[in-house]
Amino acid sequence: MFVYHHFHHNIFQNIIKAYSREASGKTTSVAVIRHAILSLIVYLCEHYIQDYQYSPQRSLAVQRVMEATLYIHRNISSNITLDVLSAHLGICQSHFSREFHKITGMTVIEYVNILRCKEAKRLISEGQSVSEAAIASGFNNLSYFTRTYKKYVGELPSSNKKTDQPPAY
Repeated sequence: MFVYHHFHHNIFQNIIKAYSREASGKTTSVAVIRHAILSLIVYLCEHYIQDYQYSPQRSLAVQRVMEATLYIHRNISSNITLDVLSAHLGICQSHFSREFHKITGMTVIEYVNILRCKEAKRLISEGQSVSEAAIASGFNNLSYFTRTYKKYVGELPSSNKKTDQPPAY
């Protein structure tokens, strides 16, 4: 643990020192800053991404997840289910579900809902009503939309509503 802390401390000190020199008007090579940051990235990759081992199966799984996310983005207002996605990819639902979760850290439904909430938030801020935004972003049930939006955005959809009139005093 001491080596880990000492190593990180040295890298951060090098980065701070390089930026301090730059801020005080002394010229610091951009390469020095890049080197320090890249050292940290390499260290983190070597010590924290040990579970990620390259394999043709892993590469194929990443490709499938990327294809699925592209499909989701293109069809956000459609009825997107695990069944639809796995059929689109031509693989078993449970296998795809495990792959997706392992690579993204979330379930397919969580990913779809987060994306739909972002889209709904954008639409509401552009002036659409909450119900119009919910439908346009793929939610068919307004109650489910409100609960899901609150869960992922942290506020009610109506709090993002665009107002064209000045605030009343």
